Amino acid sequence: AKYKVYLHQDVFIINKNFIYDIINIFNKNENIGLIGVAGARVLPTNGVWWESGNKCGKVYDSHTGKMELLDLGDIREDYESVQGIDGLIMITQYDVPWREEIFDGWHFYDL
Repeated sequence: AKYKVYLHQDVFIINKNFIYDIINIFNKNENIGLIGVAGARVLPTNGVWWESGNKCGKVYDSHTGKMELLDLGDIREDYESVQGIDGLIMITQYDVPWREEIFDGWHFYDL
């Protein structure tokens, strides 16, 4: 498939137009290879995106036991260019070979 959606097992997509919205963004800019819903415009030196002082995106989360909106920072346009995203959901339009010799576990696949 041209478009692929990778998501964690506990993610629910609530936007009924999700696929249409994503394809519309890809169609507007063929240089976009990966879309997520939360990330860091600038990664800190430790590579942990959520420790960045320059985050963006919004997601609903229930880590406190109740569902609440996490507002990580406004997205100023249809999309923002970031250095790293949260791997909770990643949507691609291009395939890139996986570098197993570098990434062999649960972390850093979303950088």
